[in-house]
Amino acid sequence: MDRRKFIVGSAALVTMTTLSCYGYNNSKKITKDKIKRPSPNNFKEPIFKAIAYGVSASNPHNTQAWKFKILNDKEMLLFVDSTRILPETDPSTRQIHIGCGCFLETALIGMTKKGYSSKIDYFPSGEYNILEIGELPVAKLSLKKDIKTINSPLNKVLLNRRTSRLKFSDEVIDISTWNTISKLIGKKHNSIQLITDLEALNVIRPILSEGMKVESYTYRTNEESRKWFRENDERIASKRDGINLEGNGIKGIKKWFAERELKGLSSKAWNDKKTLDFTLKNHSKKVNSSSNIIIIISTTNTMIDWVKAGQDYTRLQLSCLLKGFFMQPLSQVLQEFEEMKSLKSRFETEMNVKENEKIQMVLRCGKSKKPFLTYRREIKDMITE
Repeated sequence: MDRRKFIVGSAALVTMTTLSCYGYNNSKKITKDKIKRPSPNNFKEPIFKAIAYGVSASNPHNTQAWKFKILNDKEMLLFVDSTRILPETDPSTRQIHIGCGCFLETALIGMTKKGYSSKIDYFPSGEYNILEIGELPVAKLSLKKDIKTINSPLNKVLLNRRTSRLKFSDEVIDISTWNTISKLIGKKHNSIQLITDLEALNVIRPILSEGMKVESYTYRTNEESRKWFRENDERIASKRDGINLEGNGIKGIKKWFAERELKGLSSKAWNDKKTLDFTLKNHSKKVNSSSNIIIIISTTNTMIDWVKAGQDYTRLQLSCLLKGFFMQPLSQVLQEFEEMKSLKSRFETEMNVKENEKIQMVLRCGKSKKPFLTYRREIKDMITE
């Protein structure tokens, strides 16, 4: 089958399977969570199954900045969707490319359940500058049916993966548990370090809290978050992307009052100092009570390093989740916009970062109540010619 016929046929398939997956009003058997994300079982072609696994991955602000060019039923190119990047908080697109790495590793892990091995060719047309973002591919993903492929244990939690912004318990990850998590992670591209020492945490946590303050009190970066905020259930379900109140642990009567305050999502209401102070106070409590901080650090800071950091984060997050620990990125302090520079430098000094090294991610990790499961867009809307 030539590529054009394959794509035309696949487009119809994607539409039908998407409708069957999301047409939940006609089926009482499908739970609310199950219609939030595509099911790999609703697709015939292996490459669409891989995409269905991959889109459940973590990504900054839940922008889902991914585009897919289907080459055949087992190959595709991954691009950044340049309409979904974060130019204010992520001017280098480092975090967006970390999200691409998360997609690739999630797809790779998921397809082991279907008996497929995966090959990733990074930047097959070469690395590009920021003006070329979205024009050249981040990676080529190739699938191969392989009887030697072993189903990854991480598939037990992969499709139910979620980030927790709730308060964590004070349980410390002990050496035995960390060794088990490390074995689950397996081969990694970068250094992953767990920090539980109280003296070190007392230095690190206030800096991480301050990072959120800098981002929130800087008007243009906070406005960028407003762009991606979905203020009520109707907007969340219709847009199927972005950030929301329930994802930040605000439920019940608190959510109702917050929705009233944010109705219309005006810039004035979003940037109101009292609102910001209240939000930051709650965030600071969660950060400063976290017993486990984890960093991912690379020896260099290239585009490939960014993608591979996302791959490592995916394996880390799923491995922790398999042991009952949720994660939340606290990477504001690592962002490269002007107002964050001095705090970022201070954090890197405290972490003894060597020349050319880069902390790609910093996270808090712990046990919490079951957090909100975010939506994903329809796959047909992510396909490009």
